[in-house]
Amino acid sequence: MTRAVALTGRLTFRPGQVPGIAGERPQLAERLLRGRPGEAAPHLLPRLFALCGEAHGVTAALAVNAALGRVAAPEPALFRRLAHETACEHIRRIWLDWPLHLASGPVPSTFNSRVPQRELIDCPMLKASHSESAAMLAWLERAVLGTAPRRWLAHWHEDPAGCLSTWATKIHTWPAMAMRQCMQVAQAMASMPAPLLPHASTDALRELAQSLAGEADFPCRPSWQGRVFETGSWTRLGLADCSAFGNMWLRLGARIAELVLLSLRDGMQASGEAHDSPCLQMGALALAPGQALAWSEMARGLLMHWVRLVDTPQGPVIGGYRIIAPTEWNFHPDGAVAHMLAHLAPFDAADVRRSIGILVAAYDPCVPYTVEFAESLGDTVHA
Repeated sequence: MTRAVALTGRLTFRPGQVPGIAGERPQLAERLLRGRPGEAAPHLLPRLFALCGEAHGVTAALAVNAALGRVAAPEPALFRRLAHETACEHIRRIWLDWPLHLASGPVPSTFNSRVPQRELIDCPMLKASHSESAAMLAWLERAVLGTAPRRWLAHWHEDPAGCLSTWATKIHTWPAMAMRQCMQVAQAMASMPAPLLPHASTDALRELAQSLAGEADFPCRPSWQGRVFETGSWTRLGLADCSAFGNMWLRLGARIAELVLLSLRDGMQASGEAHDSPCLQMGALALAPGQALAWSEMARGLLMHWVRLVDTPQGPVIGGYRIIAPTEWNFHPDGAVAHMLAHLAPFDAADVRRSIGILVAAYDPCVPYTVEFAESLGDTVHA
């Protein structure tokens, strides 16, 4: 085992087998933070979870403040930080991962492979000096949508499936082409989402917090109300109907739609326009004295932090710290991806790999994985 795998963990995908997933990620937060002052959590965790460091830092700050009795509505700046990181992560995954996981078959002769690279480099949102929202919306229109962002998003809200089909078949940007190439297979991968929404209810949050506090291995194998749920950009608390995303095609589309929405909201804030509420929710709940649970909706789904502070002569220090990240729900051995993997018919290794690529693009495990076929195929693939 390499040092990197020891830190991040590794998943094994087992198509056509039960369970469809094996392996887990190490729970490092408590080992890193135990005995440190509470204020250490929002400073150290972003270094441990670099890809989504902002989300972990924001959520840790909310949890520690609530445990110290400082419960208040999150400041607007926290929502802006979370939204910016989420949009950037969507862009990176679409440009860096989708070429590996979604593209298949012949590439059109008119396609220049250097164009996506230039577009990623030119993306205003990814620049350290990003401040011009109009430039980001213009980039979205040119590099992603092929039409005005507001027009595309209005079509999406009216008819998600129709919007994606029209866009993927008529527009020649790199993301549209990638979606076009996986369209038939992704649409056939039907699965009604079971959305993880405990942050809709204080009672549900308390129930989850009780499990987190009482079961050391709960973050590795979380469940709620006896079930394993899924989380992603298609299960946001602010969405009217999560059941509209009934296949992998629409779940992939939800990431595009959220990128567009976050970019438009960024533009509205820059111009002083009002809007009803943040796209992404966050909050904290004080529990027993010195304990709190905080949550945030980040790029891969719902992130939860639980903290327990203990008093010492030098002041409160961390006595317990547990995190449930979206990966633990989505790639649970009894979760959504595992069920899809178990039902894949492993007769053609190439077809199975393509289906796995679509699942990985939609749910994004954020850790290395291995594909382990049944003995009849005699093949193991590393990714």
